[in-house]
Amino acid sequence: MVPRSRLGLILGALLPTVGLALAPAPVFREPPRKSDLLATMQGSWHVQEDIDKMGCVKRVTHVRVEGTTWSLIYDDSGVVRTKLAIVLDPTAKPSALDLEYPPQVAGFGGMAWPDRVAMKGIVKVEGDAMTFCYYQSPFDPQVGRPKDFAVARQLLASGSNLVLLKLKRVK
Repeated sequence: MVPRSRLGLILGALLPTVGLALAPAPVFREPPRKSDLLATMQGSWHVQEDIDKMGCVKRVTHVRVEGTTWSLIYDDSGVVRTKLAIVLDPTAKPSALDLEYPPQVAGFGGMAWPDRVAMKGIVKVEGDAMTFCYYQSPFDPQVGRPKDFAVARQLLASGSNLVLLKLKRVK
């Protein structure tokens, strides 16, 4: 049997430690890592809305993201017609998404492209909805990326060469 005075000392030493163990852990929010954002993009997506003043993407009906490949499907057959490499920077605000042609395709038709980037844009994924906005000017290396989605909508209303794709995950 432990004497009361000694028991008091032991409990007095242990109680602060037990109190700390029961305290909730602090929550630190890190920016999404490339793998986290890319993981949320995986799967098949149906084009819900495309706002494209130049009419370049009107035929795209679905997008499929597998690994680091963005595939464009132009009808309901499911046949992939174009595959692009995904280059993602989720630390940018908003997250930056570039889609690049593979080296064997870049420069097709006798055109010398300044780089392989086909679409330089921004992306966000919210649950089963993905929005991708980019400038439709793959041949002009001076064209930058959209700054944010609100400004992009304003520019689209004024007839800009932006493209805004709203996609819904296919379940």
